[in-house]
Amino acid sequence: MKWGAFIGGVALAALVSLPAGAADMQPIGRPIPATSGYIPAQFFWTGFYIGAGIGGSWANATFLDPLNPTATASFSPKGFLVSGISGIN
Repeated sequence: MKWGAFIGGVALAALVSLPAGAADMQPIGRPIPATSGYIPAQFFWTGFYIGAGIGGSWANATFLDPLNPTATASFSPKGFLVSGISGIN
């Protein structure tokens, strides 16, 4: 086993086990202040939206048949993708 992978795994396990502290959480023992009534929303997430995305990929691979070592194949996929999204909330 490689020591770097072992130490990295232990460090990741220690990091994941730490408690999360959200921004809106109150510390333990401190009372939550009472609100005086209705608080209006600051943002209204309504309306029309539109978006676009583009991307590309490329790869090279060589395949070898384990039953017939003389049979090989090469695969070089290349591609381009354009996408779009729209909607109304």
